[in-house]
Amino acid sequence: MHLLAKLNNSKAAIRKKALQMIADGAAESILIESNQSKTEIISAVLAKLNDPSITVQRQAVKTLSVLCLEQTLDQLKILFKTTDDKQLKNLSLAAVRRIEIESQKRKAGQIEWNLAEYVFSVSDFVDYINALLGQEIVKIKGEASDISIFREQIVFFSLKDADSTVNCWFPKNYQFQWGVELQEGVEIIVKVKPQLSPKSGRFGLRVLEMSLSGEGSLRRALSKLKHQLESEGLFDESRKRPLPFLPRNVGLITGENSAAYSDFIKVLQARIGGINIYFAPVRVQGAGSIAEICGALQYFNNNNRVDLIVLTRGGGSLEDLQSFNSEEVARAVFSSAIPIVAAVGHEKDWSLSELAADLRASTPSNAAELIAPHRQELMRSVNIWLGLCRQYFSQFMRAKQQAVFNQVNIINNVFKQRIAYHHNLLNSLKIYFDNFTRAYVQKQEAVEAMRAGLLSNFGKYCNLKKQAYESLYKLVLSYSPRHVLKRGYSVVKLGEKIVKSSRQVKSGDEIVVWPWEGKIKAQISNVKSTI
Repeated sequence: MHLLAKLNNSKAAIRKKALQMIADGAAESILIESNQSKTEIISAVLAKLNDPSITVQRQAVKTLSVLCLEQTLDQLKILFKTTDDKQLKNLSLAAVRRIEIESQKRKAGQIEWNLAEYVFSVSDFVDYINALLGQEIVKIKGEASDISIFREQIVFFSLKDADSTVNCWFPKNYQFQWGVELQEGVEIIVKVKPQLSPKSGRFGLRVLEMSLSGEGSLRRALSKLKHQLESEGLFDESRKRPLPFLPRNVGLITGENSAAYSDFIKVLQARIGGINIYFAPVRVQGAGSIAEICGALQYFNNNNRVDLIVLTRGGGSLEDLQSFNSEEVARAVFSSAIPIVAAVGHEKDWSLSELAADLRASTPSNAAELIAPHRQELMRSVNIWLGLCRQYFSQFMRAKQQAVFNQVNIINNVFKQRIAYHHNLLNSLKIYFDNFTRAYVQKQEAVEAMRAGLLSNFGKYCNLKKQAYESLYKLVLSYSPRHVLKRGYSVVKLGEKIVKSSRQVKSGDEIVVWPWEGKIKAQISNVKSTI
């Protein structure tokens, strides 16, 4: 199939393939084989810019970019302005830029060669690509994310939108020139030059200029960060601490020689004296301000010399208040061990640092009013309290006096009752004693009578008992064994046994006979069982 027929085929895939063949396969050889003129092919490719298939349109733009024909510039520019397809718009812009660069080279008389036949070294290719990319300096708008700092010198971050992400970098000190404090989620506009890293081979954008995209993007980023910190509990009312009454030492963080500083000091001195102010001057906006504010908060917390910290600045736009809406400052305020009063901007303004602080003041002057009462108000309060103390003390003394009087009456009545009780008790004891004395006398007389009776009866009793004893004694003596032996009887023993029968002994046994006096040893010669 001829090339022109393929370009006009009803199938989009074949039309796209033909355009790729023209871009990849050296159009001259294809033209020779198809016997078709280059003009016809180019006209057919240009016609594909209006192809009903968007993929064919994109391939047509890529093919025209490879051919680098000046006569196609107008059609590509028209396509860039009229198409709604984002990818097709970007391809058209890239093709126009490449054709313009090649046209400038030809006009300058530079030698052309076929890059498809040239073999690059890796280093030469990177240099070649950077030479091409370096001619393109463009502005890009997107959301900053993944911010990191390498060795405190180079800032790396990602710039993204809903569909794509590119890596960007710049020397850290550049942001001081731009006056922009780069933060997560902030929409910015950067002027960049594309580059290919020789060491890593990664594509990146070197930032030459940076500016904030607008207040709307700042508000969106601020709202997003606010919801994040709120969900973490940084703004909870339950964690906010009461301010110390009449602080002796106050740390002040604000801009040096600023209206906020002078307003705060003026109002504070007018209200009350004797408060020591420790001033930490910082930049309140622009590059480096966030680090200085966080450093001042850390300084006061580490030294532990102040009772209270006041963080303040004057009014300004949302961009001017950006540092006080940063995540770093909000977290530093939340982490402070010392209570913080924040007064940022005017009364209608609010910031994340104020929401994280223990107390928000509408202005620097209002901050001075909140941390210290006016001396006249203090004197009035003291006088009122003194009056209340006198009144209370008077009431207290009257109440105590009446209470003492009541207690004395109670004690008096108790003593009277006790005295009457003991008086009655004494009278009762006297009666009891008299009765006891009479009873004792009567009992003593009865005892004496009983004693006399006992003594008389006891003598008689003893005589009777003596006579009875003597009779019993005589009877006992009559039964005594020795008394029996005295009458002529004897006791016979065989060994240790008393012989009571002749059957207990036999002839030849030696016995002992115990008469009333002495003892007799004998030997049995004859035993008879009967007398």
